[in-house]
Amino acid sequence: MPAPVDFEELIDRAEAVVGPLVRETPMEESPALSRQLGTPVSIKFESLQETGSFKVRGALFALSEAREEGASRVATCSAGNHGLGLAHAARHFGMPARIYVPGGVDQKKASLLEELGAEVIRSPFQGFDETETWALAEVDRDGIPFISAYDDIQILAGNGGTLMREMRRQQPDLETVVVPVGGGGLSGGMALSADGPIRLVAAQAAASPALALSLARGEAVTRLAAAETLAGGLEGGIGATGFDALRTRVNQVVEVSEPEIRAGVRWTLAEHRYLIEPSSAVAIAAALNSGVQVSGP
Repeated sequence: MPAPVDFEELIDRAEAVVGPLVRETPMEESPALSRQLGTPVSIKFESLQETGSFKVRGALFALSEAREEGASRVATCSAGNHGLGLAHAARHFGMPARIYVPGGVDQKKASLLEELGAEVIRSPFQGFDETETWALAEVDRDGIPFISAYDDIQILAGNGGTLMREMRRQQPDLETVVVPVGGGGLSGGMALSADGPIRLVAAQAAASPALALSLARGEAVTRLAAAETLAGGLEGGIGATGFDALRTRVNQVVEVSEPEIRAGVRWTLAEHRYLIEPSSAVAIAAALNSGVQVSGP
């Protein structure tokens, strides 16, 4: 869908909800990446959020909006981090949450969801897209509002919108952002924000490159066959909302292999002493890739 005229106002509302409830995470200078790319580089460590991911931002805002509209319970489909964010938000607001997870979801994440009080339902399908289709039918039958992990303008404002403003406050001269792209809930919000970067580089797992395929076809590839990838949080299709935001605003797409993703995790641990998950390391892997363009059209 086109960017709403009031997207900045939507970010204002999101910041009012999200700001007091999340951590302002550091942007840490990276001498090694700066040498690699020939320009000053910093890494934004949203892995230091209470739930381990930026996705708590969008979940808090979307759930707050759902409450305002009269919802008493919510559901979602998640490979992990959006589910954790929604479960955390639901506990904060005192609302029941149902989380549908792919059959192959990491058991530790499923257990964390349950510890947060969510009802966890494991899908008979391994892939995210098949699980989401099944989950949508289930919640429609039960009459439960569904909060998408990515294909929702409120999610874009809460995730990419609030994060981009925070990054801009921390680094006013920021020019280029290399961001992992799956469904588009983070990158789409960054692209639509008035505080967005001059250059937006999308990093994708080569095993599930929904954005690259969408750009090639000229339309959102919203469904992909299940793929074997370390970056499970990026597996599957891209949302129509995120793709519409990105299609004319992304400057480059870099696809990285599974060995490169693994190397990105190890590099971050060695250079910055943070153990990040592979979906996040896709951006590191892309930055380590000599093909990333930090300037130009």
